Amino acid sequence: MKKLIVIAVVVLVVIGSSFYYFKGTLRYSLWQTKKAIQDHDSISFNKYVDVDRIVNNLTDEGSKSIESEMNSSTDSLGELGKGLVNAFLPTIKEGLKNSINKSIEEISDGKQNIFAEAKIKEIKKEGKSANIILLNSKNEEIRLNMIKTPEGYWKVVGVNFDDFKKANPEATDAKKIAEDEKKKKAEEENQKYEKLRGVILVEVKEKTFIPSDYMKGAYDDYIQIKFNFTNHSDKNIKGFQGKLRFLDMFDKEIISSPLKYEEGIKSGETKEYLANKRFNQFLEEDKQLKSADLSNMKYEWLPSTIIYEDGTKDEVAVD
Repeated sequence: MKKLIVIAVVVLVVIGSSFYYFKGTLRYSLWQTKKAIQDHDSISFNKYVDVDRIVNNLTDEGSKSIESEMNSSTDSLGELGKGLVNAFLPTIKEGLKNSINKSIEEISDGKQNIFAEAKIKEIKKEGKSANIILLNSKNEEIRLNMIKTPEGYWKVVGVNFDDFKKANPEATDAKKIAEDEKKKKAEEENQKYEKLRGVILVEVKEKTFIPSDYMKGAYDDYIQIKFNFTNHSDKNIKGFQGKLRFLDMFDKEIISSPLKYEEGIKSGETKEYLANKRFNQFLEEDKQLKSADLSNMKYEWLPSTIIYEDGTKDEVAVD
């Protein structure tokens, strides 16, 4: 009986040691990565894949490619050129990171994470680092870099840029990333403005041209605009400022002008305000503003600061 117990203990020790050893192998970590993707387990995926480091490596390797794409573009984005590539790197990094993480969730929708169906073609290990070549479902190579962590398992820290780009073309499309970011920022800014627009309503009621009259001592021409300001908040407003954009019927900007009001508006009150803009006959924007029919114009109120009588204020922080 004692002999059987000893044998059983030895067997368990051997099995346990073997399993512990297997858990520390590259193949085990790769298998766990694949399993995490199939299970849509982002926690396990990020344990075995250093997404932040991969993104940094990808952008380092791909910055020249991205710069080349931007410079060779024939549209307005191409004018961004080399000088603005660095400005877009945080956006590109965020796009790559989102692409990698999102691919885990979208496998069920027919989209493939580059690790999902991959098979091991080659493993070259040197100490605590390794270069791996996987083959995807199209028999294309995916080259990875892995390191052994202090906890004893292996972690993916790098993916070859060309291999990643082949499998995820949208994530490395600088033009698309720039356009998406521009759209995203416009939506975010509009949401900020909407909050303040709900506090103070600005209405353009009338536009009049007032010519100079030397007999009365008026030596300049003016464009006069009549506004109605309505305080929709439950607090008295001490003053506010922002910007007003006038557009033609095709949404092309005619002129953009700062708007500031410091005379106070009680809660629920509407006040009339006359603003005079000196007319410059040599400025195209002034000529357009003067000649345009108000009924054919649009305007956009972009509030930036509202100060209340109780000392509090609302602000829009726009980059």
